This record gives sequence, structure tokens and C-alpha cells, in this order.
Amino acid sequence: MNQNSWTTKGGVPKWIFLVIIIIISVMFLYASYWDRPVAEETVDEFYHAYFDKDFETMAQNLSVFWSANFLPQYAYMDKDELLASRPEIEKATVEMFTSIEGEEPMPSNIDVKILKEYTKQGENSALVVYEIVEGKTVAGTEAALLIQEESGYKIFTMASVDRATLQQLKDVDISILDENFGHLLE
Repeated sequence: MNQNSWTTKGGVPKWIFLVIIIIISVMFLYASYWDRPVAEETVDEFYHAYFDKDFETMAQNLSVFWSANFLPQYAYMDKDELLASRPEIEKATVEMFTSIEGEEPMPSNIDVKILKEYTKQGENSALVVYEIVEGKTVAGTEAALLIQEESGYKIFTMASVDRATLQQLKDVDISILDENFGHLLE
């Protein structure tokens, strides 16, 4: 039997090991950087729009339930009316942001960093934890609860979290949150 330099003793081509390493590397990169849960994309898009003062994109990423808390004309609508009024609510939300944030300066070196290890995504809801980073300094850590509306995940509420709370967020059972949000959407 003739053995050449391109095969191992068992007859397996040596290049196959290189192909396996490349495939595993590509899978890792895809999972780490391209295959982000939709809820994380919503939070990322919202904050980048906020930093760019793109109030329209911000409003599109917020739940109508969030907006109704700040727009008195929608505060007493039921869920079906709110969901049906999304275009009008988005427009009113843009006007609200413009009046509040319109002239406020935004630091140029601010970014959002999603803490993937805390992300939990269910059928009706999601939890995303992220840091607001200014330069190289973490300015704060927040969590967003998202609700699945007809057009995708929308931010239902956001709150600051401290380091002690982070472990509790890791232990959140998304199925319970999912069930509660499911009842809200029924």
C-alpha cells in the first residue's frame, strides 16, 4: 500500500482536518455575531436610533403599551384599540420625543453593549440586559422587557439594574413571563 504525504496512516486526507476547523470557526462566528435573537436587535436598534436622534425608529421599536403610559390620549384604551392605533401612537410618540429630546446634545462616544448571557426569549416576551457605554466606561446597566406584538418584539419597559440584580435576571423563568404577556395579548 502506497502512503503519500496527503493522508494519515488510516487513509484520511490531512486537509479534511483543516476543513473541519474552518467549518467550526465559521459556525462559532455566525452564532456569536450574526445570529442574534430578534429581541436583542430591537434593543440595539432602539438605542442606536436614540443616539442618532432618529425618533421615528425609536417609536417603531417601542410597544404601544409603553407609549400609552406617556400619551394621555391613549391611556384609557384597551389592548385591541392600542394595537390597532399603532401608526397614530408612533406618530404621537415621535412628537413627544422631539419636544423632549429635540435639542438635547448627545455624547458622540456612546454605545450600547448587549449582555447576551442574560437574554431570554419566549413566544410572547423577552428579556434583554445591556450596558450603556460612554467611551470605555460603563455608564449604566439596564434591562428591557419586550412584548411580541404583530410586527415583532417591542420594548414594553426598561429599567436600570445593579450588579446584585443581574444574577436574579439569569434565573428568570421566561415561560412565566411569557404566560403573563400571553394573557395581556389575548
